[in-house]
Amino acid sequence: MDSIEATKLTYFDDMWKLHSKTLLISCSQGEDGRCALILDSTIFHPQGGGQPSDTGFVTHGASDLKFIVQDARLKDGLVFHYGFFEKSGNDEDPELRKGQEVCLYVDEPRRNLNSRLHSAGHLLDICMGKVGWGHLKPGKAYHFPDGPFVEYKGAVPQNEIQSKQKELEMEASALISRGGKVSAAVLSYEEASELCGGSLPDYIPKESTPRIVKLGEYPGCPCGGTHVVDISEIRSLKVGQIRTKKGMTKDAAEFLAGTFYETFGFYLSFLDLKPKQGTVTSSDGSLRDLTSLTVFWKLIDNSSWNMPDAALIVVDMIYFRTYSIRPGMNESPFHHQFRVHLQEVSVQKN
Repeated sequence: MDSIEATKLTYFDDMWKLHSKTLLISCSQGEDGRCALILDSTIFHPQGGGQPSDTGFVTHGASDLKFIVQDARLKDGLVFHYGFFEKSGNDEDPELRKGQEVCLYVDEPRRNLNSRLHSAGHLLDICMGKVGWGHLKPGKAYHFPDGPFVEYKGAVPQNEIQSKQKELEMEASALISRGGKVSAAVLSYEEASELCGGSLPDYIPKESTPRIVKLGEYPGCPCGGTHVVDISEIRSLKVGQIRTKKGMTKDAAEFLAGTFYETFGFYLSFLDLKPKQGTVTSSDGSLRDLTSLTVFWKLIDNSSWNMPDAALIVVDMIYFRTYSIRPGMNESPFHHQFRVHLQEVSVQKN
């Protein structure tokens, strides 16, 4: 691997590009037994920086070959695309060779949700300064939909937390309503420092060329992730709780950034990393069909959904597909409404 040049991160320059062509560098077996593709360039964001990996697929134009990308990881400058070859009608095993041109397709709903969650984390940083907590420095961030949060270095008075929580939500709502262009660029250290308010974090080497993400008119910050086109696309940000412990302040923000379809699709992608033929989570399309059927049921709207909703619905959809509709426990109003739609559509289709 030492002789292979670093993978060009195409999403660095264009965060909203979901289809592209590139050359295959290698195809091998990963440590976990799955296939691993290394490409000359990639639009797939690898897991890192608090952001989940993109998923999608890779095709070869001269054949019906299709490689399902389950996750991507960055190691020593190389992006490894892990996954499996989807079986085709041919008896021969699929084959890719070095130097072949391949087409990349990133799953759009998942990318959009990832971008909204990541941008929401940056928006929270801006809001912290607006409510008088600008002295707290952002540290660890988790931009996954199952419980996103940002940790800040420093403590705050306990008697301020409840009022500040409401102020943060109000500031976020105002900024989202106002909107503002989101941009990203790789800059010299000096240019990056100026764009980030005059200084950069200590972990950024002075000889480096950092990538800076900027939300609207506010100072930027070093970031390697993907983001929304405009602040308004974040849609909503709710601060669930604020905790302080050992000099750290942790904002557990419920970034209500996605529609039901996006959140459901994201949850669905985690169900089975190595599908087995004939199971309800197999690559034969059982759950994939169910995902597409949500469009028919017209449940894609502007309301925001969370992971528990998605988890409950997935469980019921498996029951619906495999056995029949079964009553759930502790269902939410949206969950109940979804079940009613399932029953109505089932009657209509039969």
